[in-house]
Amino acid sequence: MRRIAVMLLSLSVAIAACGPERSDAAQTAGQSSALAAGSGSQLRLQPAKIMDPSGFEQPMLAASSVIPAGWTPQGGVIWRQGDCTMGATSNWQATAPGEAAGIFLMPGFGWRANTMGMPVPQDCVAAAYQSADEAAAHLARQMPGGRVVAIQAAPEMKQAAQMMSSQIYNGDPNSRTWFDATSARIEYTYQGAPYEAIVSLMTFHMLMTMPGYGFGPDSQAAAGGTMLVTAFAARKGTLEQHMPVFDAFVANYREDPAYARRMAQHQAKMSGIMMEGSRKRHEAIMEGYRATSSSSIDIWRGSNDDAIRRKEIDAIRGEDTFSADTPSGEISLPSGYSSAWQMNDGSFVVTDDQFFDPMDGKRLSPAY
Repeated sequence: MRRIAVMLLSLSVAIAACGPERSDAAQTAGQSSALAAGSGSQLRLQPAKIMDPSGFEQPMLAASSVIPAGWTPQGGVIWRQGDCTMGATSNWQATAPGEAAGIFLMPGFGWRANTMGMPVPQDCVAAAYQSADEAAAHLARQMPGGRVVAIQAAPEMKQAAQMMSSQIYNGDPNSRTWFDATSARIEYTYQGAPYEAIVSLMTFHMLMTMPGYGFGPDSQAAAGGTMLVTAFAARKGTLEQHMPVFDAFVANYREDPAYARRMAQHQAKMSGIMMEGSRKRHEAIMEGYRATSSSSIDIWRGSNDDAIRRKEIDAIRGEDTFSADTPSGEISLPSGYSSAWQMNDGSFVVTDDQFFDPMDGKRLSPAY
């Protein structure tokens, strides 16, 4: 199966979008969309915007990518106030007709536990997860009939987590901070139908020990959370057919530079006003957010400015990169088609139809 590593950003939300009961006609339309997305002679993609409607003085574009034409985007960046759910997080999805498949950027969640009998804040999961795999298992349990059926290799994400962990100064022998990442295949039920999803998480973990100094046993406190929760889901048996769509979304995901600057300013301000007693913990969290907000999607893509390396990566992923009228000047599209086109409405088409020559579009050339 093709490697997919998905995006980093509690979960009482199921991976499949909530909505009304689907009619037989809607289910048929969704199944047809699933087949069209992963196979056939033509695939059409349209730009998708992920907005922050209320984070700053006015609505701002947070990120952009591409989704199949006919899919419905919904949601955006949300802001929360809590102990484990504080600040901005993604709550965005794009679903196929009949909800046959979807791309989900899910809200993050956090956890806390201690041996002192102190209460856990209401918005925190009462747990001391030591790995991203444990957090993925918790997420699966929030879905009807949900269970992890396999842990998949996510080398780029693991490498990023290890790099971030190596940059944390753990000079205090009584505390430890580290990062982890995983990609899990989950099966669950939605509206009576079996679904499967590939869910990726990047997590941070903190473990603190308070010595008893002979007056009692040592006490421990654990805390952590997700910096990213992303899911690619589809009706069971059709997930592989949607891989070109999912790969295209990841390959073309771009954080808006202006929004990234505003978020960096906000995080710096928050760091400056935190109480000294929580400074070390907060700085570790903020450092993780700063590292992932600007580079996480590049990590998943395994991007490299070297053209030869990029060609190798595209070949592994089954993608081709073309010069296009986009903010980055490029678009990555599923390979295996004879031609790629950008339409006047901003959408993209890859096709094997040798007679496809639209008046309202232009043929794209390889970027390298």
